[in-house]
Amino acid sequence: MDSNKNSSTKALIAVIVLQLAIIGYLVYSNISKKTEIEDLTTTIDTKSEEMTSKIQELDSLNVEFERVKREREALGLNNDSLNVQIEELNRFKKEAVATGKINAQQKRKLEGMIASMKQELVAKDKEIAELSGKNKDLESKVNDLSTEKGRINDSLAGVSTVKKDLENQLAYASILKTEGLKFFAIKENGKELEGGEFKHSKISQMKIKFKIDDNKAAKKGDKTFYIAVIPPSGKVFSDPVNGGGTFQSAEGQQVEYTFSQTIPFANANEEVTFLIPKGFNYTAGKYTTLVFCEGYNIGGGTFDVK
Repeated sequence: MDSNKNSSTKALIAVIVLQLAIIGYLVYSNISKKTEIEDLTTTIDTKSEEMTSKIQELDSLNVEFERVKREREALGLNNDSLNVQIEELNRFKKEAVATGKINAQQKRKLEGMIASMKQELVAKDKEIAELSGKNKDLESKVNDLSTEKGRINDSLAGVSTVKKDLENQLAYASILKTEGLKFFAIKENGKELEGGEFKHSKISQMKIKFKIDDNKAAKKGDKTFYIAVIPPSGKVFSDPVNGGGTFQSAEGQQVEYTFSQTIPFANANEEVTFLIPKGFNYTAGKYTTLVFCEGYNIGGGTFDVK
């Protein structure tokens, strides 16, 4: 009886021990699985964070490459090789984002690409800095040349002003002047009466005579002289039938004249004579005569008729 009871007890204990062993194994197994899952989750999270970091780094590089591209374009540089690198960077980033993971080979390739691109950025920035420095030097030289050009233009303007002043002075100095202007009344019998006052009854014609004063500044050659006879009425006698007309003065105005004639001028005190044709009605009063040459009034005088 006791023997059977002992046997039953031993069997029960053996079952309990076995069960405890199974439970212990299961607990241990579950703990191991949980640790393994946690390790896998950590690895995945680490890889995900690493990929995100690399993608962000690619984005930063892309921004820098676009900046360099704009700066090179501003300097007139070619961007063909740079465009290829930017396209490759964007393609690689697109593939990494699409797959959502990065293996060891891709990681090495990506790290190599990033390192190479960083070196390329440094080299491009250095090139841009050198070219910008050269451009500043060129701009400085251009500004200096522009300043010098401005000074030269100012000098030329000054020279032009001086030249114009000299030309004006020479033109003024070359103006001829009359000398010894005289009036003559010619009677019907041809006798000439010289003076400044004449009787109406003794005037058949009037003669006006003068000499050209010496002037070394005047150019030699043909000179046209105009006289304007102004009767007491105050209006110039200018009859186209008798040789009258208008000429342009040095000031650009139209001036009426009574007669004109052209003579060769050699600066030899040439004498000029104007003969007023018969038929002119000499009313009583004061007559004014003005002489013009090359647009300037070069002399004149008056006579009276009684």
